[in-house]
Amino acid sequence: MFGVASLTAFAHLAQMVRTGHAVRTSGETHLRNLDRLAMPITFLHGGDNRCFLPDSTAATVAALAAANGADRYRRVVIPGYGDIDPIIGKNAVRDVYPLILEHLEAVR
Repeated sequence: MFGVASLTAFAHLAQMVRTGHAVRTSGETHLRNLDRLAMPITFLHGGDNRCFLPDSTAATVAALAAANGADRYRRVVIPGYGDIDPIIGKNAVRDVYPLILEHLEAVR
Protein backbone atom coordinates (compact mmCIF):
# COMPACT_ATOMS: atom_id res chain seq x y z
CA MET A 1 0.00 0.00 0.00
CA PHE A 2 2.82 2.44 0.84
CA GLY A 3 5.64 1.14 -1.32
CA VAL A 4 9.14 1.82 -0.04
CA ALA A 5 8.84 3.95 3.07
CA SER A 6 10.56 4.57 6.36
CA LEU A 7 8.78 3.06 9.33
CA THR A 8 10.31 5.69 11.63
CA ALA A 9 7.17 7.84 11.35
CA PHE A 10 5.02 4.97 12.62
CA ALA A 11 7.32 4.46 15.63
CA HIS A 12 7.08 8.18 16.35
CA LEU A 13 3.28 8.11 16.10
CA ALA A 14 3.20 5.13 18.48
CA GLN A 15 5.40 7.03 20.92
CA MET A 16 2.94 9.97 20.86
CA VAL A 17 -0.01 7.63 21.40
CA ARG A 18 1.70 6.13 24.45
CA THR A 19 2.58 9.61 25.79
CA GLY A 20 -0.90 11.00 25.12
CA HIS A 21 0.23 14.12 23.29
CA ALA A 22 2.65 15.34 20.62
CA VAL A 23 6.31 14.80 21.47
CA ARG A 24 9.58 14.90 19.61
CA THR A 25 11.33 11.59 18.97
CA SER A 26 13.56 12.50 21.93
CA GLY A 27 10.45 12.52 24.14
CA GLU A 28 10.53 16.29 24.62
CA THR A 29 7.04 17.74 24.65
CA HIS A 30 5.60 19.96 21.94
CA LEU A 31 3.30 21.57 24.49
CA ARG A 32 5.75 24.35 25.32
CA ASN A 33 6.09 27.69 23.57
CA LEU A 34 2.41 27.80 22.61
CA ASP A 35 2.84 31.57 22.36
CA ARG A 36 4.59 30.91 19.05
CA LEU A 37 1.20 29.85 17.70
CA ALA A 38 -0.53 33.11 18.64
CA MET A 39 -1.91 33.49 15.13
CA PRO A 40 -5.22 32.76 13.42
CA ILE A 41 -5.60 29.03 12.85
CA THR A 42 -8.60 27.11 11.59
CA PHE A 43 -8.55 23.42 12.48
CA LEU A 44 -10.46 21.19 10.08
CA HIS A 45 -11.18 17.71 11.35
CA GLY A 46 -13.03 14.86 9.71
CA GLY A 47 -15.87 13.79 11.98
CA ASP A 48 -15.34 10.13 11.06
CA ASN A 49 -11.55 10.26 11.53
CA ARG A 50 -10.49 7.20 13.52
CA CYS A 51 -6.71 7.77 13.19
CA PHE A 52 -6.88 11.05 15.09
CA LEU A 53 -10.14 11.38 16.99
CA PRO A 54 -12.01 14.68 16.70
CA ASP A 55 -11.52 15.30 20.44
CA SER A 56 -7.81 15.75 19.74
CA THR A 57 -8.34 19.05 17.93
CA ALA A 58 -10.73 20.16 20.67
CA ALA A 59 -7.90 19.62 23.19
CA THR A 60 -5.44 21.43 20.93
CA VAL A 61 -7.73 24.43 20.52
CA ALA A 62 -8.36 24.51 24.28
CA ALA A 63 -4.62 24.54 25.05
CA LEU A 64 -3.93 27.25 22.47
CA ALA A 65 -6.88 29.34 23.64
CA ALA A 66 -5.71 29.10 27.25
CA ALA A 67 -2.25 30.30 26.21
CA ASN A 68 -3.19 32.93 23.62
CA GLY A 69 -6.91 33.73 23.79
CA ALA A 70 -9.76 31.94 22.07
CA ASP A 71 -10.39 34.60 19.41
CA ARG A 72 -7.51 33.35 17.24
CA TYR A 73 -8.76 29.80 16.80
CA ARG A 74 -11.59 28.10 15.00
CA ARG A 75 -12.36 24.40 14.84
CA VAL A 76 -14.66 22.81 12.27
CA VAL A 77 -15.60 19.13 12.44
CA ILE A 78 -16.69 17.96 9.01
CA PRO A 79 -19.31 15.19 9.19
CA GLY A 80 -18.78 12.16 6.97
CA TYR A 81 -15.06 12.79 6.46
CA GLY A 82 -12.24 10.58 7.72
CA ASP A 83 -8.51 11.09 8.11
CA ILE A 84 -7.27 12.51 4.78
CA ASP A 85 -10.73 12.90 3.22
CA PRO A 86 -10.90 16.67 3.83
CA ILE A 87 -8.06 17.07 1.32
CA ILE A 88 -8.69 14.32 -1.24
CA GLY A 89 -12.31 13.34 -0.57
CA LYS A 90 -14.76 13.12 -3.46
CA ASN A 91 -16.70 16.20 -2.32
CA ALA A 92 -13.89 18.06 -0.54
CA VAL A 93 -13.93 20.77 -3.18
CA ARG A 94 -17.53 21.51 -2.24
CA ASP A 95 -17.53 20.77 1.50
CA VAL A 96 -14.03 21.64 2.70
CA TYR A 97 -12.17 23.90 0.30
CA PRO A 98 -14.56 26.82 0.91
CA LEU A 99 -13.65 26.63 4.62
CA ILE A 100 -9.97 26.86 3.71
CA LEU A 101 -10.62 29.81 1.42
CA GLU A 102 -12.72 31.51 4.09
CA HIS A 103 -9.82 31.28 6.55
CA LEU A 104 -7.25 32.53 4.04
CA GLU A 105 -9.41 35.50 3.08
CA ALA A 106 -10.03 36.35 6.74
CA VAL A 107 -6.31 36.49 7.58
CA ARG A 108 -5.18 38.02 4.32
